[in-house]
Amino acid sequence: MEMIYHIPPIAKPETIVKLKAASENIIPIDDVENIFDYEHSNKSLQTFYSIGELANFFEEELITLEDIKKSDIFFQTYNRTFVYNHLRVLRSVKPAYHKVVAPYRNK
Repeated sequence: MEMIYHIPPIAKPETIVKLKAASENIIPIDDVENIFDYEHSNKSLQTFYSIGELANFFEEELITLEDIKKSDIFFQTYNRTFVYNHLRVLRSVKPAYHKVVAPYRNK
């Protein structure tokens, strides 16, 4: 999957590095509800409507490059949003989770 997005002009150089790392690990999926219960796992999940919102989150919450590498970022194709799963913490997953995520972890 190829994605083209606009990086906010006010983004700091270190944030651009973080976005590049995040973009290399984006997991495309129709809807995250197909692999886990969003409401049940919502403590570690955040939804963003643009890459700019994700960049602001990385800056405001002081998310490190290591945090990003240990987290999952899903791109929901049905509504074109990003779902950030901080440090891959989920309360429970559906059987399809491992099938969807495994190819991206074994790069």
